[in-house]
Amino acid sequence: MSNEAFLRSELARVIDVMASRPNGGYVEDWRLKPAHGMSDAEIDELLPDNVMLPIALREYYRLLGRHPINATYNWMRPVDQIEVVGGKVVFLDENQEVVMWGIAKKDQLAEDPTVFQAALGFDEIRWYSERKSFTAFLAEMWRWTITGENDG
Repeated sequence: MSNEAFLRSELARVIDVMASRPNGGYVEDWRLKPAHGMSDAEIDELLPDNVMLPIALREYYRLLGRHPINATYNWMRPVDQIEVVGGKVVFLDENQEVVMWGIAKKDQLAEDPTVFQAALGFDEIRWYSERKSFTAFLAEMWRWTITGENDG
């Protein structure tokens, strides 16, 4: 299954859980629409000059760059706020600004690279592998945020 197909199916699964809840009335805003994506031209215009977007991230923003899930709990960075920190392309911030997640700059051509986490607030930033690919990491993050499920 391609990254895009996987992300589409996982988002649909999370939306179905949302729709089944008593307060699930806003779920229609979450159903995937072309307007949730961004064009390559938009991405390139917004991307900081010193950042080369990894393929997996570019695919994500093409599909979900403007989707509400990006700001549900943890914050998927808008394209213009992506930066390289300690050799990682940072794309996601934890909701309390204690942790950030990134993809190794050296893995920018990988189809589905490993995600790394760094805790903030220390003198030196140290990155640790999440031991999950980009798509698996995002799917688990969505499930946990919306459904409370956790893959462990």
